[in-house]
Amino acid sequence: MNNVQLTRSQHIVLYANLLTKAGEPLGRILNMAGLPSNCLDNPRTLVPTSALWRFRDLAAYRTDLPNVTMDVVADLDFGALGPISDVVLREPTLIKMVRAFDRLVKAESSTPSIDVQPCADCGVLFGERLAMRQVQGKWQAELYILLWMLKIVQLVEPSWAPTEISCISEASPDRVQAIESLGAKPLFNQSRTAFKIPASMLALPYKGQRCKPDSPISEENDRWLSDPSDTLAGSVKQVIRAYSGDRWLSALEVSEVAGTSLRTFQRRLSSEATTYSDLLEEVRAESAANLLEETDASISEIAV
Repeated sequence: MNNVQLTRSQHIVLYANLLTKAGEPLGRILNMAGLPSNCLDNPRTLVPTSALWRFRDLAAYRTDLPNVTMDVVADLDFGALGPISDVVLREPTLIKMVRAFDRLVKAESSTPSIDVQPCADCGVLFGERLAMRQVQGKWQAELYILLWMLKIVQLVEPSWAPTEISCISEASPDRVQAIESLGAKPLFNQSRTAFKIPASMLALPYKGQRCKPDSPISEENDRWLSDPSDTLAGSVKQVIRAYSGDRWLSALEVSEVAGTSLRTFQRRLSSEATTYSDLLEEVRAESAANLLEETDASISEIAV
C-alpha cells in the first residue's frame, strides 16, 4: 500500500481526556507521539496512524493501564462514535448496521480493513485486518475497533457475547484478561481480529432511539465520507495540512511518516506525476487562500 496511513484524531480524544484527568502533560505527550499540537482542536483532522498508535501506547504507559482502551471505551454506548453512530443507527437490522460500519470505517482510517464474511457454521464472521506492520500500538488499535464492533451487535442483544474472539496480537496475561472480561475465549496470533455473529441475530432490529431515516446527512458529513485519500499524493497533502499549524514538514519527515526511505518516497510521488515540492506549494496556496477568505490578514502578512 503506497498511500500514507491516516486516522482521524477523534479516535484519541477519549485517551486525551483520561490523561488530562490524571494530570498528565497532554501537549508533551502529543509531541512525544509525533502528533500535531492542535490535532485535538478539530477531531476530524487526519493524522498519521503510526503517531496515533504511539499516543495510545503512551497513554497506557503513563496511566499504568495495559488495557487502557478498555478503560476509555468499555462503558460508552455506541452513540459516542459521532458521525459513524448517526449513519449506522439509521439502518433497520443488525446485518445492515454491520455493513454500514464496514463502509464508514474507510472514512475514519486507511489502516483497518473490515471483513463481513458469510460462514458455513454461523451467520457471518465480523472482523478487521490492520494494514500496518508495526507492532507498537497494535494491541490498543485492535482492542479499540473490537469493542466498537461488539457494541454494534449489542445494539440488538445487549447481553450477547461471542464464544471466541480472534486477535492479531501475541498473547500476554493482560490481553487474555481483557478478552475474557468480554465473556469470550481468546485466540491470539490470528490473521484478523474477529468474532462470529449467529445467523439468527442478523435480521434483529435495533429497538433503541435512532436517527430519523429521512433526516439529511450534513454537508460536513458528505465531505467526511470522501476521506482519507487512497493515493500517495493525496495522503501526503493531508499530512502536510495536519501539521501546518506547527510547521511545514520536510520531504524527509513525511517519508518517515510514510515508513519508507526518502528516495523511495520521491520515486513513488514521481510515478503519480508530482513532487513533494509541488504538493507543499499546493497546500501553502490553499492555506493562503483560506486565510484571505476567513481573516482580515493582508497578502503581505500571509506571505511571511
